[in-house]
Amino acid sequence: MRRRQHLALAAAAKSHAALLKSGASSPTPWNQLLTAYSGSGSGLAAARRVFDEILRPDAASWNSLLAAHVAAGAHRDAWRLLRAMHARGSPPAPSPSAPPSAPRPPRDARSSAPSCSRSPSDVYAKCGRLSDARRVFDGMPVRNTVSWNALIAGYADSQKPAEAMDLFLEMQRVGLVPDDGTFAALLATIEGPRWFSLMQQLHGKIVKYGSALGLVVLNAAITAYSQCGALADSRKIFDGIESRDLISWNSILGAYAYHGMNSEAMRFFVRMMRESGIQPDMYSFTSVV
Repeated sequence: MRRRQHLALAAAAKSHAALLKSGASSPTPWNQLLTAYSGSGSGLAAARRVFDEILRPDAASWNSLLAAHVAAGAHRDAWRLLRAMHARGSPPAPSPSAPPSAPRPPRDARSSAPSCSRSPSDVYAKCGRLSDARRVFDGMPVRNTVSWNALIAGYADSQKPAEAMDLFLEMQRVGLVPDDGTFAALLATIEGPRWFSLMQQLHGKIVKYGSALGLVVLNAAITAYSQCGALADSRKIFDGIESRDLISWNSILGAYAYHGMNSEAMRFFVRMMRESGIQPDMYSFTSVV
């Protein structure tokens, strides 16, 4: 082990000298060197020195230095690094492979019904004219899932969860199977402990239709339970997700941050860095600072 570390350190030192001689300004080779030093047994001192020599640190530079702290078990220093990073106005940018993913998406982005813009009931619902939307909906000879989702989303956006839930139950009574868009709209109404009972009902339905639903619904459920103050339930859903994506991690990070549990959020952030191989984005960092 020591011999491998010695060889790795020697190779890193050789690359370091070459970079200094070349005067390379691109952060990419410096980031690679930072990572190499981190795994060579030379510790954080060399990684920090390399970071200080990068002319224009980018997101990968910050992530590499943070990963070096995590690998060394220096979690308190990692916490200080995050704070210093934001204090200097240098938050990491989202990685190209992972677009920004806020734990709670804006209301115009919570329904996955691509063709509903052609539906008159959807147009009325988006304008807040729910009575007109309902009249058009009731007069439709054939209603598909898109039609139901549009009206459910309209009630959800207007902060009328009871009406949205009634439509959801009616939708099931007529034999239609809810999809991701249905649950995304309903989960968006959960914004306080008073809706905990509704959240439990939705969770039961999510379990029932689980195999037909996408990851977006489970991610939204993590946030919704958090909004109800039920962090234990948020955690259960997170733990039950086999293939977590960036939004899954951001959702659980945001859940703990929402309740001021910064140490727990940091613990999950460290897990994300160590276990998932997923690069954090600006929302990940915001949740632990």
